[in-house]
Amino acid sequence: MKIKRLLLLLLGMAILQPVLTNAEAFRGRIIKTEGNVKILTENGESISPEQHNNMIKSSETIMTELASKVVVEFSDGSIAVLNESSSLLVEKSEWLSQVGGKIYFAFKKVFGKKPRKIKTSFVTLGIRGTSFIIDSDAGKEAVALQEGSLNVESPGEDFELHKQKPVDDFAAFMQQQQDQANKVKDEFSDYKKQINEEFVEYVKEFTLEPNKMISFNGNRVDETEISDKLRSDFGSLEEFAGDIINEYKN
Repeated sequence: MKIKRLLLLLLGMAILQPVLTNAEAFRGRIIKTEGNVKILTENGESISPEQHNNMIKSSETIMTELASKVVVEFSDGSIAVLNESSSLLVEKSEWLSQVGGKIYFAFKKVFGKKPRKIKTSFVTLGIRGTSFIIDSDAGKEAVALQEGSLNVESPGEDFELHKQKPVDDFAAFMQQQQDQANKVKDEFSDYKKQINEEFVEYVKEFTLEPNKMISFNGNRVDETEISDKLRSDFGSLEEFAGDIINEYKN
């Protein structure tokens, strides 16, 4: 299936190459839609995917309307699943820019030596082999990482990064207290208060680990476990994309 889909993508690019008005090749292909999906061309014209034979090239923006979704497969080893009311700009630099909405991304573990990047108004993400969601709906700015890793870079001033202190040494703490069983309850209560406190650091960039999410409020970034809502979004968007997601993860 992987080879067949890649051949179809390359064949589509080869067939359409003679009708290009410039030297830029097509960058990807729309493989599944639901509802109303549009492409905004570099000239500002809004067209249907069918008018480009479902192919996408640089400087075009993919847009979904209400109750609509689309799956886009790119030639560099990545896919994007746009939820409703979402927009994704395909940059000339081979970057992708999320203009708005909620988008699921999956990148193969091996897709060339050059790392890919995704830009938003609030963060730039460096990617190598990963699956994640960027949520930039009105009033929400968040990134949730399912697997792999992300390099998170501020587009401006340093981030004020807030994290919870790790609790990996709980077992060691209990071992140290085994000879003072009568004091464990009170001491552990104090200990738990301490580890639940946040620590703050000021950084230009940092690495986000799997099963974590970050929420943005200006330059403040809060790192927590992935919310139940975003876990549900992973499931629904992966289900919409179908078997292609499993191929990217295997």
